[in-house]
Amino acid sequence: MMERGSYTGDFHPISSRPCRAYTSGCSRLRAQASELAHVLATDPRQLARKINDSFKEPFPMESEDSRALQGTRLYSGFQICGTLKPNQKCFRLRRYNQGKYDELFHEHVPKHRISEDNARNFMKTLVARYREWNDFYILQSFLNERGKEPTSERPFQMPIEYPEPGVIRRYCCSGNVEAWMDEVIQPENFRPSGQGHE
Repeated sequence: MMERGSYTGDFHPISSRPCRAYTSGCSRLRAQASELAHVLATDPRQLARKINDSFKEPFPMESEDSRALQGTRLYSGFQICGTLKPNQKCFRLRRYNQGKYDELFHEHVPKHRISEDNARNFMKTLVARYREWNDFYILQSFLNERGKEPTSERPFQMPIEYPEPGVIRRYCCSGNVEAWMDEVIQPENFRPSGQGHE
């Protein structure tokens, strides 16, 4: 039987580490749930407003009030690409190996050259390659659940985060391998000084 990555983000037998994107996402969800519970207990009238805010564009606005409302959605600051430009998509891949991460892929392509669906499938392909899955298991990972044979598999976690103002990051993780794509979605908020990150 083939060794598979964790579906739940718990410790993987190869890496002995959970997917960072999964555990970060869980922490944010727990924080948001706790905040909603507090609002319900102290002022139920604000609950509808909080829920409505959860579905808005998750970038803090400039006022202090809006920052307080969206405090659980501050930018992660994790692995920011210093050379990302507004008209590009940045793809990265790394693998956890014996206490350290090896960066295996880092490329930029023009935004208009790859759709979001193709970008997602490309990341899945990268992860499958570096997880060294067999051909049939890769096929199973792309099947839908309309039917029993062959069985479908769900080895990928695909959370989203915001590493810096104006940028969205889409992850694709399985076990000790994680890929992500950064894309500028609010050019007016993206590094207004014009300086990149180190």
